[in-house]
Amino acid sequence: MAAKRHRRGPVRWVLARWHGMLAGVGVALGALVNNKFRAAMTALGIVIGVMTVTGILSIIHGLDQGVEKQLSLMGARSLYVSTWPWDAHKDWYKYVNRPDITDWQYRRLHDLVPFAEAMAPIVQSRVRVRRGGEQVNEVELRGTNHQYLNVTGEGVALGRFISAADVRYQRPSVVLGADVARQLFPNDDPLGQHVRIAQERYQVIGVMQAQGNFLGRSRDITATIPFGRFRRDFGSRRSMNIAVGVDKSLSLDNAASELQGIMRRVR
Repeated sequence: MAAKRHRRGPVRWVLARWHGMLAGVGVALGALVNNKFRAAMTALGIVIGVMTVTGILSIIHGLDQGVEKQLSLMGARSLYVSTWPWDAHKDWYKYVNRPDITDWQYRRLHDLVPFAEAMAPIVQSRVRVRRGGEQVNEVELRGTNHQYLNVTGEGVALGRFISAADVRYQRPSVVLGADVARQLFPNDDPLGQHVRIAQERYQVIGVMQAQGNFLGRSRDITATIPFGRFRRDFGSRRSMNIAVGVDKSLSLDNAASELQGIMRRVR
């Protein structure tokens, strides 16, 4: 008899716990029924909170991808020599008296840097590009050489990029950004056509691959011409940046230190 009572003890305990849990669920459901508005607002608040957090995470992920894409377009193993640091707006007064980088310094750097797989001078301006009655304003005009793509990792979607011969003979050749080509030649093949950059006539030899937008601005409103032609038509006193593609045998940190030392000697 004692053994039977001993076996029934755990069963009664489980049943008691089960009834207690059902009672708790019943109380909770009753509270929900009796307080429908409060329950709905609580559920709505939870849903809004989850959606807000999810949206913020999606925005951050999108920004991360955008930054990674733009950095990849600058070249995974590239260094840039510039008069002004990219964040110079914070301490602009420290750099305002720095002399511009000259063509002679670029040539000396080209001769002295042993680890450069490619090197491209870059000068820039904002211009208007026209074709007949169509025009695109605030186009980023770049003057550079034939090694520009090797340093930056950008590509050409149609035609070709400027060649060594274009640079050597300062030919009036231009490679348009994707948005510029689409706006000036909505229904025509742009290759071989002519456009006006400011007041100068250029022949279209290529169209760059689309890069999309970054921080609300299109990266495809560009026009690229030979470096010497830029100097001839748009001024020779503009400062330049120098893009350097680093050989894989050298780390970027060591290359940056060595490049900085060489540039100090050249200056």
